[in-house]
Amino acid sequence: MLSFLFSVSILHAQISKGSLFLGGNINFYSSDNSADDNSIGYKQDVFTVSSVIGKVIKNNLVLGAGLGYSHTKYRQGPTNIPNDQKSNGYSGNVFLRKYMGLGKNFYIYLESALGARYDKSDNSPINLNNNYKTISVSLGVTPGISYAISKKLQIETGFNQLLSIGYSHEKGNKNPSYSVPYKTNTFSVSTGFNNSYFSSIFFGFKLFLG
Repeated sequence: MLSFLFSVSILHAQISKGSLFLGGNINFYSSDNSADDNSIGYKQDVFTVSSVIGKVIKNNLVLGAGLGYSHTKYRQGPTNIPNDQKSNGYSGNVFLRKYMGLGKNFYIYLESALGARYDKSDNSPINLNNNYKTISVSLGVTPGISYAISKKLQIETGFNQLLSIGYSHEKGNKNPSYSVPYKTNTFSVSTGFNNSYFSSIFFGFKLFLG
């Protein structure tokens, strides 16, 4: 498993009212459960990239919006038989982040975000899993902690979408060869702890200029 997150944000005049907030994230996650004897297993690679822009509407309070893209490649079955599923996702959200100082250069923050997402999956001809399109909306909370190395540089970590509620509508074909259509509607409540390998944990840094 490999998980890496890179984030950069620029604020002018620290975290004071009227400051500009710019940022971006890059995340790569890989999971491999393949057996040596070519028996059934799986491998999954996920790449995501996003950008945000916002403004400090009150001291230590940031209001902003973001856009994101993700690409997922999933293989299930014997390792000597190509059987890949690929999907692409596009997302957007609006968020509100509140910082609170703890002293000794430490800060905690809490971010709430309302987002929408569109996912589309394309399977290989021999894959009997779903071709699908999904539209979803969610409301999530992300807590974290940051440390100011200097006046211009902070490092941070947190739990992405530690708690979230959402709704999704999905339609597709259960079997691409026979085109059996289906539709599903799902309401969900989830926590970041549901994800394996702590994939919801992120690390990054922020740069303050001005």
